[in-house]
Amino acid sequence: MQIGASTDSEYKQAHAFSIYLVQPLLATSLALLSYNWYPSSVFVGDTYTYFAGMTMAVVGILGHFSETLLIFFIPQVLNFLLSLPQLSGYVKCPRHRLPRFDPQTGLLTGTNDGTVVNLFLRQFGRMSEKSICILLLIFQAIGCCFCFVLRWFLAGWYK
Repeated sequence: MQIGASTDSEYKQAHAFSIYLVQPLLATSLALLSYNWYPSSVFVGDTYTYFAGMTMAVVGILGHFSETLLIFFIPQVLNFLLSLPQLSGYVKCPRHRLPRFDPQTGLLTGTNDGTVVNLFLRQFGRMSEKSICILLLIFQAIGCCFCFVLRWFLAGWYK
């Protein structure tokens, strides 16, 4: 398998191994997305989250691009930073930090809790679950595109 223009065989093996691990993750993620798209018929829960997180960590570490992987998780890092005051106890943390659902209109309203979902609902106004899902997926895609560009510019300078 030809991977990149490098002549280093260890580099090529590391990236080939990463590709082999990502393929099943991609397949299961696409299958899950088909069942989890609005209106959802399954709940993802912790099992898939741990599986996906550990797979991405292993791929990043064994593929020798853990820093690159970290910048692709900028939306998740932003969510953590927004949550930090509540998680550390500086701000009161409710049991559930979900947006409020109005059964009359079927729209979600953002609360003052520190999550990306609530931040987007406060910034862009009340919206349906399907709309906020699409907006967050677009945000993730834009974040990944930004990270590709950032990685491309930093590639020669950093490593």
